[in-house]
Amino acid sequence: MVFTDHQLSGVIDWDTASPGPRIWDLAYLAYRLVPLVGPGNPDVEGHSLSESARRLRLLCDAYGHGCEPEAVILVAVDRLRDLARFTAERATGEHDPLRSHVNIYLQDANWIATHAETLAP
Repeated sequence: MVFTDHQLSGVIDWDTASPGPRIWDLAYLAYRLVPLVGPGNPDVEGHSLSESARRLRLLCDAYGHGCEPEAVILVAVDRLRDLARFTAERATGEHDPLRSHVNIYLQDANWIATHAETLAP
């Protein structure tokens, strides 16, 4: 994250960098920062659907470019399912720690899909 005068002015992410649509990166940013996660995700505690919806709207408004929460939600579900597949392909064995990430991504994707109308009314 890049800050100018103590204000966030940009986000730079070079992890698995490749050409693609902006919303693909924005959906993952929303997943991590809003956060768009289910109650079983070990990285986040105590968030509410209404607060997640408010934060998603705030992120989209701040990002601009006509980005709408509904679009971010749809892409986040696809992005997490793709990330689960990508991660599963790279896990080296049954006990590889990456396996737990696969399950978390899929659980979160399903949680987002289930709560899409509340997250993006």
